Amino acid sequence: MALATLLHDRLQPHPEPFGLCEVLGLAGARLDAHRLRMLFLALPPHDRGAAINALAPQERAKVEALLYVAGWAGAPGWMLTTDAAGGFRQLHHFPQFRLAVSRSDKLAGPVAIECPPPPGWRLATAAELRAAGFRASGAREPEQSYYEDQAGWDECTWDGVERCIFVTADWAEVDPEDGGAVWADQSEGDLSYATAAFLRSTLPHECFAGVVCAWAD
Repeated sequence: MALATLLHDRLQPHPEPFGLCEVLGLAGARLDAHRLRMLFLALPPHDRGAAINALAPQERAKVEALLYVAGWAGAPGWMLTTDAAGGFRQLHHFPQFRLAVSRSDKLAGPVAIECPPPPGWRLATAAELRAAGFRASGAREPEQSYYEDQAGWDECTWDGVERCIFVTADWAEVDPEDGGAVWADQSEGDLSYATAAFLRSTLPHECFAGVVCAWAD
């Protein structure tokens, strides 16, 4: 009930508290997307993550499906949110991860500084991808690309810019084949045989797509 408590505390005075059932609706009922977004945005940024994380997985999935739409409010300023997934695509085979799209195709500095994750999320690590089953030649069936031709993209291009490589928190030290990055045109679960050295020489200039995010604890 953390979401209900936070909403109640932040949105007073109001004649009645905003209970979780009011926000999400009764089982099977249609959710009020506009109201949900307004309630969520009324929370201070540091409370939004706590509200999301406190939800049970099924409830969280419902909320996120309505929050993360094209142009969604509350996204970090570095993110590009204009595609059909709101620039924050949830992986089909690995729903605990999302790919956050960058406005720029260049990674100008440390990823933790340049690309802070949205509330309720954190940058995934290479070890987490490996633990989830990502491997070289590890594509899951049915095959689903990470972002190529997804959410309105034309192959690996969105908004006229080619966006190829999504990195993890430790990408600069961990080779992509060990979970340091995923390529937009590869299939979910698959890891590339490129090297961290290649990424370090490339991403400051081109091909940067964004980051891999994982549910925050």
